[in-house]
Amino acid sequence: MSDRVDPAKYDGLIVNRQELSDIFGVSLPTIDRYRSDGMPAKTIGDKGQSYEYDAGECLRWWYGQKDLAAEKEAERQSAIANLQASLDLDGGSGREEFGGNYRVAQEYFDAEIKRNRVEQERGSLRRADEVRAVMEGVFKTLSDSLQSLPDHLERECGLPADAVDDVEQAITRFQGMIVEELRRYLERFPDQQNGVGLSDAA
Repeated sequence: MSDRVDPAKYDGLIVNRQELSDIFGVSLPTIDRYRSDGMPAKTIGDKGQSYEYDAGECLRWWYGQKDLAAEKEAERQSAIANLQASLDLDGGSGREEFGGNYRVAQEYFDAEIKRNRVEQERGSLRRADEVRAVMEGVFKTLSDSLQSLPDHLERECGLPADAVDDVEQAITRFQGMIVEELRRYLERFPDQQNGVGLSDAA
């Protein structure tokens, strides 16, 4: 199954345990392990009745697991590459932290990735690109509101035209200041793969 197929084409195709193992090209115990890991079963085997599976649902689950594994491996390799680059940029001095042992360094970063993932699940850590998106959304809402303020003041509050011009100029200055502050803030998190703690974003 080197090429992906559309799981939707096989929704409703009911297969047994042996047929599913043939589809995936794995052993029967592996199918049982997949089920224990969360692969959906259409009919629960009990009292002599065999397990039955919806091929489309199982394909969808299987692809999801492969994608998740690939994502985790990419994170791990990225962490290792970042470590190696950091050590090289430091002229090798940083290697002393791990005694020059890449295996120890790799285990350390594996643990860091797991810790970050747990903190993300708990809501105490956010990806830098998520923080950027929120901050940019907040700025856009604020900017749009400020842009409409002069018209509101003139129409609803009877502000004279010359005063409205002063307000517009002030808003333009304030927007420039906000943009600069936002830019400085976002530059603190240049790597979109890094996480941002809630205390950092405060």
